[in-house]
Amino acid sequence: RQLPTLLCLHRPLQQQLRWQRQIRTLLHLHQAILCPTKRWWQPKRDSLSYNDNTNHRRSHFFNSFFVQTLFNEKNGNANEKGKYKYSNVKRWHKHVPGKNIFEQERIFFPISINNSHWALVVAFMDEKRIQYYDSLKWNGTKYLKGILQYLQDDYKRQFRSDMDTSECRLVLCTEDTPQQQAYN
Repeated sequence: RQLPTLLCLHRPLQQQLRWQRQIRTLLHLHQAILCPTKRWWQPKRDSLSYNDNTNHRRSHFFNSFFVQTLFNEKNGNANEKGKYKYSNVKRWHKHVPGKNIFEQERIFFPISINNSHWALVVAFMDEKRIQYYDSLKWNGTKYLKGILQYLQDDYKRQFRSDMDTSECRLVLCTEDTPQQQAYN
């Protein structure tokens, strides 16, 4: 891995080289010890806490890149940008404790809208309700339908049958959603 060159005009070259050696050593320690330990420990921790109590239901929090990836928002092609694409996220279920998203109580999908505003979609799995939260009360129908479609596609991938969505409710911002007066 190439390290960035540290240029400090007011520091002697000898000191700069010593700093680079120290940084290399720290990076090596991080890569050799901490990363493998975290890769081993974190899934182990999740599986242990998941299996300890069968009555305990977890929530899962996707990061904001999930929705951007699901809707192909980073695609440079104008025809593809903003369109739902399950194949972009079909392996993300592997990050869910127990590898089964349908065993979760709630699933949180944070959304960065145009890199300037945040909204949230929450799938309440037991209640069969998907709700959109936005302090500016923008229309989130696209996100609600997309998350429902994602759940249907992932259900089909996992169980090889169609998900019954007859009782699913898609809920836009309600009156009790806190409202923001100014734009972010």
